[in-house]
Parts: sequence; structure tokens; C-alpha cells
Amino acid sequence: MIDSSKNFLKVFVDDLAIGMYVSKLDRPWIGTPFLFQGFRLESPEQIAELRKHCEFVFVDREKSVIKNVRSSFVASSNPGPSVTTSTSVCALPTDPEFGHHMKYALRIHANAKSFIEKIMQDAQVGKEVDVQEAKSLVKDLTKNIIANPMALIWLTQLKNRDEYTSIHSLNVCILALYFGRSLGMNTHQLNELGLGALLHDIGKLRVPLEILNKPDKLTDEEYEVMKRHTMLGYDLLKNKEGLSRDSLAVIKNHHERVDGHGYPDGLESFGIDLYSRIVKIVDVYDAVTSKRVYHQDVSPYHALNCIYSDRNGAFDEKLVQAFLKHMGIYPVGCAIELNTGEIGVVTSINEKRHLTPTLLLIMDNKKQLLEQHKYINLASECWPDETKRPRIERVIDPEDYQLDITRLFSTEAISVAYNDIKMSKQD
Repeated sequence: MIDSSKNFLKVFVDDLAIGMYVSKLDRPWIGTPFLFQGFRLESPEQIAELRKHCEFVFVDREKSVIKNVRSSFVASSNPGPSVTTSTSVCALPTDPEFGHHMKYALRIHANAKSFIEKIMQDAQVGKEVDVQEAKSLVKDLTKNIIANPMALIWLTQLKNRDEYTSIHSLNVCILALYFGRSLGMNTHQLNELGLGALLHDIGKLRVPLEILNKPDKLTDEEYEVMKRHTMLGYDLLKNKEGLSRDSLAVIKNHHERVDGHGYPDGLESFGIDLYSRIVKIVDVYDAVTSKRVYHQDVSPYHALNCIYSDRNGAFDEKLVQAFLKHMGIYPVGCAIELNTGEIGVVTSINEKRHLTPTLLLIMDNKKQLLEQHKYINLASECWPDETKRPRIERVIDPEDYQLDITRLFSTEAISVAYNDIKMSKQD
């Protein structure tokens, strides 16, 4: 694998230019005519020779002598010639190890989802929750979040209405870990936070399904039954060995509000523990961006607006501000239209430049689906004239263009992970 600490870029051979330093091929060096492993391109003949043997290479920007390269530095899962549209794909600073992290993220995600489904089934027949297995899964999730948070954040877009309870619990765990990492929490704190987040809704398994899945507004009596899930979950796990007081507090307090109008105890402000205030935010964020039998989903962009509007009501204002900072003005999964007319989906945020995330372009300026999706980093320095830099014109509703965001992210994630496996075999 490539050392992700260096500034490598994946470049298709058709986009190579003299002055670039080729550090890695898409195949072993042995069996190619190139004398040295790593060389600077000095002639068109070298590029022509690379074209005979490779589809793409990895370029070391630090060793290259060309600046502001206008080239397709693509993090695509499907190697091949880049698709030409009205927007140039410029200098995407992609992590060459991302596919490696995605592969493990997919495996951990599948294991965690299976575990949640298992404890749901066990709880329905009176079996105890395996806290030790839950702790082990959270440790794996924490390691992945620390190594490359975007891999798991991608997977929070894989929403399925028929699997809401299990997917929601997993997403809340991932988002809480990501948020906690952004706040500077250490590994122990992340594990405690993540465990509480993973199990935060365990009490809902004791709430009648006809209430949980009711498509209409709950009656006052039904709402009182629903509210009991926090204490039901707390009572279910309060004597379990290995579950800390901090993790238990999340299960009990994640529906408390800083204005004192939450439940079960009507706690106010800093009377609510930090972990519960964090989970309160990510719980609502994932819930409102998910389709349910009783409500339609809203975009990640609008979900952040909803949370911001209720700061100092339901949510801790400082934590809301931090959450918006780390999720970005245009969070992952947000569908947008560029001023060029092209349509894309946010795949990675830029915490220093919130208006310039990385996008996966999926439609051209005529609103036709691209045969091959491509990535564009709006924060790239490759545009010599700032007025030429594409900018986000507006947030769109994916359904207006018949775009399935869940399917898109699922396909991309699997393809990226598969590409990593293929590259590993070549090495």
C-alpha cells in the first residue's frame, strides 16, 4: 500500500504531463520496461510508454516540478479515461489508502449491523444483551473513525426504511464517534461514548411495534408509552458488567433537553452529561435524514438548519456550533447543483473552507447522467483564476432528479473497497 502520509495523487495516464513524478504504477514494476521505481516525466515518449502498460499511476506532488496542474486527479473506483464535461476535475488530494479503510469499514459496518439485529431478536425472547461483544465492535468502529473518519461517514448514507432501528443505532454510534473525535476525545472516551450511542435505543425493543411504527401522530397515551423507552433501556442494562456509568447515562438521558423540557427527568443545561448532549444532536440528525413510516426524510443540509434553529432549546448551543463546523455547511450526502449546471453529491468536507467540499459529479450540465462518475475538489488550487472555480449554486432534492443517494454511496463504497483489494493483489 502507499504511504498515506505523503502527498500522492491518482492520475490516469491520459492526464499525465511532463514534470510529474511517477511514484507508483497500477501494477508491479517488475515486468515493465521502466528502469527505476520512481521517476520524473521528461518526455512525451515516457508518457506514451506508460500508456502502453498502465491505466493510471500515482504522482508525488512534492517531487513534481509542475504547479497548478489542470488534470484529472480522480479518486474514481472505475479506472479509465475521465469523462469530459464543462467542469475540469482538478487536483483532488485523495488519500491513496482510502480504499483500504473503506474495505475494513464495510466489514465492521456489516458486523455491527448483524450484532444489533441479533440483540433485537434476543431481547424479544428475553435473552440478555452481550455487552462484551458490543464493546468489541465499538472498539473496531473507533479505530476506523480515528484512522479515516470519512469511510464510515460514507456508510451512514446507507439508509433502509425496513431496517431503520438497526441502521439508526449504528449511524448514531458512528456519528457520535466522529463528533467526539472532532472534539478531541481520547480513545477511552470515544469507546465509552460509542457504546452508549450504539445501545441508546435498546429500550425501544420493549415498546409495542404498533406504537413504534404507527404512521400517524401518537396519542398522548401512546407518547407516554414511547417515552418510557429511555428508562426501560436503562433498567435493562444498569446491572450489566462492563457498562460504565457514562455509557448508561446516554441510554437514560439522550432525550433530555437543555431547556428542561425533555425526559425522563427534565434535566437542564449542564445537568445533562456531555455524552448525552452529543448523542442528542446526532440522534436527531440521523432520524430526520431517514425515511420513516410517519415522516419523509430531509436533506443533511436542511437537517443541520433544523438543529441550529433549536440551539438552546433541545440542544447545547456550543455543541451545535461545533457539530456544524465539523459536518460542514454542505454535509456528506448533500445533493447540490454547481453554477456550471452539473449535479453532484458531497462526499467529503473541508473544515477550513466550508463552501468548497469534495463532490462526486453524477450529472452533466444538461442534467444527463454521466457514464462514469468523477470527483472534484472545490478547494483545489489548480484554478489559476478564482473566477473560474466552480461553486455550489444551490442544494437540491435528489428525488427531483430521480437520484438514489443510498444506492449511489453503496455502489461507490463497494467499488472503492474492491479497487483496493485488486491493487493489493497486484502488489
